[in-house]
Amino acid sequence: MDRPDLYDMTREELAAWLIERGQPRFRADQLFHWAHALLARGFQEMTNLPAALREELAATLRFGPAAPLEAREAEDSTKLLLELSDGQTVECVRMVTGPDTASACVSSQVGCAIGCAFCASGAEGLIRNLSAGEIVLQAVTLRALVGPARNLVFMGMGEPLHNVDALLKALTILLDREGWGLSAQRVTVATSGGARGIRRLVAEGPPVELALSLNAPTDALRRELMPGVRDALVDVLAACDEFSARHGGRPVTFAYVLLRGVNDQPEHAQELAQLLGRRRHHLNLIAYNAVEGLPFERPAPREMEAFAARLERARLNVSLRRSRGQSINAACGQLRAARGPER
Repeated sequence: MDRPDLYDMTREELAAWLIERGQPRFRADQLFHWAHALLARGFQEMTNLPAALREELAATLRFGPAAPLEAREAEDSTKLLLELSDGQTVECVRMVTGPDTASACVSSQVGCAIGCAFCASGAEGLIRNLSAGEIVLQAVTLRALVGPARNLVFMGMGEPLHNVDALLKALTILLDREGWGLSAQRVTVATSGGARGIRRLVAEGPPVELALSLNAPTDALRRELMPGVRDALVDVLAACDEFSARHGGRPVTFAYVLLRGVNDQPEHAQELAQLLGRRRHHLNLIAYNAVEGLPFERPAPREMEAFAARLERARLNVSLRRSRGQSINAACGQLRAARGPER
């Protein structure tokens, strides 16, 4: 029988598991702290636990940061390809975002069902959901092997709200004060925007930041670029409005990948202004990270700046982000795709 995964346990689940084995409740706090705050790489490092308990834990639980199959580094990012217990692989990235700040970017699925035409993650379709422990493993491994991170973003492979049970459990683990202890405001969940999933995050999740992958101002163009989306923009934006209202009027971030000649024309700017102008928002324009074999290009810098200027004149709250990690294929799914599918 497969051993339970320590990273898949909330602190309360770990306490129940230990109590069943005759251990006091406080051992769960100690063990959880070692695993998630101190980033221990094995049970023998946990010197305030009795030796007999450490031996029992080593025999009964899976635990420890993953050994990356591959790592690629650039000036501002480090990308890891991790092998999971069934041989599937998943990507995670640590991105330097300032002089003393970095973000851990994690995946929620192997593959993706959205099938974005400009993205490498959806090329194979959805293979499977990740467990909460497999999501947590990515954050732990990045922090243990690459460096500290102050923020967490669910912007890797997969659609987080198609795997909402694992997402919510992973958030419980990662926000726990005995572990990493992130504040919810330092976590961003990026989604293609299923209205039902957003509403469940509103009802059951912590007050994280929400980023909607918009990428087009109309349903017709959005479904051409993101064929796996199902809900109309009017329904998705209504759910985003509910999220904002639930969290004190906090604006939702709308991510918009700029594709030359596809969604970056003056008429697209006008349609975006009509779509977002009356709601609380932040529009994040993202320079496209090219994927080999796909027929898309990033606009020239002057074209991106002109598009942003049109939106600013329409009184939209806009930022223009240059993509990080171009030299290491840091866009979702590229490192996994470069190795080929698992059998």
